[in-house]
Amino acid sequence: RINTTLTALDLGDTRLGEEAGLAFGEALRKNKTLTRLSLAGCKLGSDGGSNFAHALAGKHALAALDLRRNELGPNAGIALAVALKKNHTLTCLELDANGLTSRGGRGIALAMLENHALTSLSLAANRFGPSVLKNFADVLTKNCALTSLSLRDNKFGESSFEGGDARDVGVMLGDAISKNGALTHLDLARTGVPTDETLAFMSALQHNESVLDLQLEAPECDNPIRLALAGALERLARVERVGVGACHLGPR
Repeated sequence: RINTTLTALDLGDTRLGEEAGLAFGEALRKNKTLTRLSLAGCKLGSDGGSNFAHALAGKHALAALDLRRNELGPNAGIALAVALKKNHTLTCLELDANGLTSRGGRGIALAMLENHALTSLSLAANRFGPSVLKNFADVLTKNCALTSLSLRDNKFGESSFEGGDARDVGVMLGDAISKNGALTHLDLARTGVPTDETLAFMSALQHNESVLDLQLEAPECDNPIRLALAGALERLARVERVGVGACHLGPR
């Protein structure tokens, strides 16, 4: 709290507990030098994550924050979403494996419509349903700051999951990516997106001029799928690295 020289701090996997969220939140409000902080695997929980999120909305120097594997849950996800609407310093945020569910995911997606500072966002393995992918399709249409987005290991292909509808997810995402000129890295691996939706997205991707690294889902890898993917990739010669489920097609 009173340190005026520390710029980076890594306390990953120290299992500090929920009270640490409040303590670090209070310290963050008074610290003006810390720019990178990792609290991955610290078991902050819902209350600890929410308390820390409140501090993020205030003035601080923090630019990179790692909160992976903290069992935050949807309530802390909503608190973080509120903070992101007010935060103008954070550029990199990692929230993988926190059980945010679709409720927390929707909140963060809506916040990204107002946040234009964050450039890298990772939300892998958070039990998101297909509705969240559609929310982020809207983000990619309107947000011009985000350059890296990871939504891997979620459940975008299951219409019954979290009350979502998986129909046309590829079409909606494709429409968004064709209009986006900022995103360079997109990871949708192991999300269960149906192959036809994946192909629809890849078809639209040829109209995008920014994406260089792409990871997608292909649950079946038979010859017709390989041929369809190969055809799509021929039109995407600009993309430097592509992985499609078990059919890894890059680097190239």
